[in-house]
Amino acid sequence: MKSSVFIILLFLALLAAFTTLISDGSYSRMRNLEQSVASQREKNQELKEQVGALRQEVQGLQHDDRVLEKAARNELGLARPGENLVIFDKGASRGQ
Repeated sequence: MKSSVFIILLFLALLAAFTTLISDGSYSRMRNLEQSVASQREKNQELKEQVGALRQEVQGLQHDDRVLEKAARNELGLARPGENLVIFDKGASRGQ
């Protein structure tokens, strides 16, 4: 009699544990959260690399006049006095 009660209780405990692991609120949710965390870590790493590149660019703009001049020429289209600047439109098609 005691052994049958023990087996029934053991079966119910195993069934409850199995149900808990498979239900939406536990194991599958944990796996989804782990995937989300991994994805967010990748995005964070990409953003850290971008921040590092931007810091180097700012450092160059603040401390190197050649970098500042290059940025002014490339991004703003500025030229020195007496210098002619010609801009070619990459999107324009030939012969038209």
